[in-house]
Formats: sequence, structure tokens, C-alpha cells
Amino acid sequence: MANESQGDGHSTEDPVLIRCTLSKIVFPEICPVCLEVPEDLVAITILERPLGEKGDDRTYSILKRGTSKTDIALEAARGAATLWVPTCLRHGSGSVRSDRIRLIPVVGFFILFYPILYFVLAVRSSGSLVDIVGLTASVTLLFITFLYGYFPRALERYMRVIELESSKDRIYLKVKDPNYLQQFMNLNEMHCDIIDSIEIST
Repeated sequence: MANESQGDGHSTEDPVLIRCTLSKIVFPEICPVCLEVPEDLVAITILERPLGEKGDDRTYSILKRGTSKTDIALEAARGAATLWVPTCLRHGSGSVRSDRIRLIPVVGFFILFYPILYFVLAVRSSGSLVDIVGLTASVTLLFITFLYGYFPRALERYMRVIELESSKDRIYLKVKDPNYLQQFMNLNEMHCDIIDSIEIST
């Protein structure tokens, strides 16, 4: 396949959308974030969204990251696809969000809801400094748990799965680093295209 959009003026800061043949995709032996020599291998498992389900590019696919080969095999039996992405240790499997980490904001909300409610009522009734400090600390802690659980890690920002079409053997990725993109396209020049949007490519 020929690249559809090379030389079209993509900003080096904007992630580039790529359409690839899922069964043929190969990842460069460098970290997608820092371009260092890989020392880790991250499994990114993608579940295809139900037919007709709508959403923005953050919800097109459900991404699960983990190291359990049993879990990956079970997901594959359900029709999921798993990509193995070489990374450095800093940006590897120890730094990406697991399902357990994603649950932390939910647990934090249930733990902190009543203290926050208590301090809100206390501030409204008395407005003491102790209550104000307690409310501020509780809200700050809740914000930190949400940030920790939901803020995408570096690997997720630099290599993002947008859509999976397993019936067509297609996957859509966004790659941020232009140097990594160039090496990726060199490895997959026969099986990947740079495109402007998923709608145009279908």
C-alpha cells in the first residue's frame, strides 16, 4: 500500500492516524516514548466495540493492559486482539494503567464521599478553619486519585489504539513521535497507511 498522506504537513506535536493490517503489523525495536532500546514488552489488548456503538476516539476501543498470559488468552477467545509493543523499562508494563489502577478513583470516591459531604455541611454551618482545611484536603485527595487512575500514561499518549475492525483485519492507531512514526512506517510500508480520518478510509 502507498502512504496516503505523507508530506501533508502533519505537525510533529500532533498524533498521526494510521490504518494497518492487524495480522501484519510489526513494531520497531525502540520505545515509542523515548526511542531508547527496549527492555520490556507491553501487551495491549483491544476489545472490538459492539456494532453501531458511537463514541469519540477515546472510547472507540476498550484497552486493557496486563502481563497475565492467561488473561490475554481468555480475551483472545472473546475476539480481542493483543498487540505486543517493545518499550523501555521506564515506560513499560510497570508504568501503564492496569484495571486495578483504574478502580482506584472509584474506591477513592466511595471512601471520601461522606467526609467531603460532612465537611461541606460543616463549612456551611460554622465555617471554621478546621472544617475548611478538612474539606480542602479531602477534595484534593479525591482529585489526586482521579488523576492517578484516569490520566493516560506516556505510552498511552504516544501510542494509542483508536479503532479495531477484526472482520476486515484492520486496526487504527495514533502515533505521536515523528521519529518513531518514520521507523514504524518503514517496517510496515506494505501494510500501513497514514490517513486523515477513519470515515475517509472506509
